[in-house]
Amino acid sequence: MLDREVAIRYARALFDSAKERNYLSEADEQLAVLQTVFERDRSLINYLAAPQIGDDKKEALINKVFAEGFNRGIREFVLLVARKRRVQYLPFMIEEFRDLVADERGIVKAEFTVAHQISDKQREALVSKLQSKLGKTVEFSERIDSSVIGGVRVRLKDDVIDGTVENELRKLRERLETLEVN
Repeated sequence: MLDREVAIRYARALFDSAKERNYLSEADEQLAVLQTVFERDRSLINYLAAPQIGDDKKEALINKVFAEGFNRGIREFVLLVARKRRVQYLPFMIEEFRDLVADERGIVKAEFTVAHQISDKQREALVSKLQSKLGKTVEFSERIDSSVIGGVRVRLKDDVIDGTVENELRKLRERLETLEVN
């Protein structure tokens, strides 16, 4: 839980700074690139988090890597994170920051879990229903999981709407287990 709390605090600070200094979109784009890099290769994070590497070497590397193609605010943010020895939380910070930007733009990210591929018509209906309920644009990813049997599970950040057959069977089993038979 600490990692999420740390990530939220730093992400909020970066978000507020980027918004105030008018580089929110630029920061979002650059952090999207950085997020992809970290997902593919954690060597930069591992290097910056290594306690045996001196702060001067870490700062030199950050200044070199982030010299071109990155906003000064992003470079300063990464330097701050490194100085505070919070580099291991950087991927979480980026994710939280990008969620804040999406929220600012009226976008919510959703993950649909279904038993099998759904049709475009079903997908459009699901997205439309969520958008009208939430009052936001829905960007989604879809995941196939045969264990859900049927229906759909929607994950919205920390909220889950579970309309799967698997969930209904689980609830039925729980009710039957607590049922007293005379």
